[in-house]
Amino acid sequence: MDASTILKIYKDKELNEVPKCSLVSNYSPPYSFDKLLSKEQLSPPIQRYYINSKEQAVLSKLQEVCMVYPIVVIHGLTTTHEIDLSVFSTESLLKANPNMPIDVRKQIKYSSDENWDTKQKRKIWKCFSHKSTSTIKNYAQYQTQIFLDDFVENVLADIPTSSSSDQVTKDKEKQTIKFATNVDLSDVEIWKPQLHQLTKLPPFLNVKCTDNMLTYVGCDILGVNTIQLYMKV
Repeated sequence: MDASTILKIYKDKELNEVPKCSLVSNYSPPYSFDKLLSKEQLSPPIQRYYINSKEQAVLSKLQEVCMVYPIVVIHGLTTTHEIDLSVFSTESLLKANPNMPIDVRKQIKYSSDENWDTKQKRKIWKCFSHKSTSTIKNYAQYQTQIFLDDFVENVLADIPTSSSSDQVTKDKEKQTIKFATNVDLSDVEIWKPQLHQLTKLPPFLNVKCTDNMLTYVGCDILGVNTIQLYMKV
């Protein structure tokens, strides 16, 4: 059942908006479990879908596939719809709004299938993530420095050097990584080129869609029914 079906059913029943209620109490304890989930249960299957034309994206079973599988990787979407990804580059963001405030998360670097405590002695579920505030301009400078450091490291990889306290400090710093979150693209006046490119997507993938129940919430949920962007290295 999608949002359009629900609205049609309740159209003549004096319910023209989403009621303000909570399905889960803030005081309810989490669901109990009898046994730990297996690795297969924690890693649901990934469905791949290949698109060769705009018509195929609209008329095919793409929407149905996205509704059935928890993770879908769509190949050829931006190419067939002629979406200009350059407007989402750091350079474009800098030109549009360099002083825009953003959130930055600093985390310890690990492989994708493990997570350790801050002392790197014990595997845990909780992810260490220090939150700070910055700007697009400052994060762009961080990106540039990381790229330069990696370039120099690759060039000098075969040249033996004596260790020093400065090198040890630098090595410890490289164990952490920063990424920018909550880069909000909702302002049409500032982010018109970016938002225009997103309108080229199939209707059901647009933020505002008649079949999307989040369209009828009545308020903005940042990053859920609004456009947000992440910046990474």
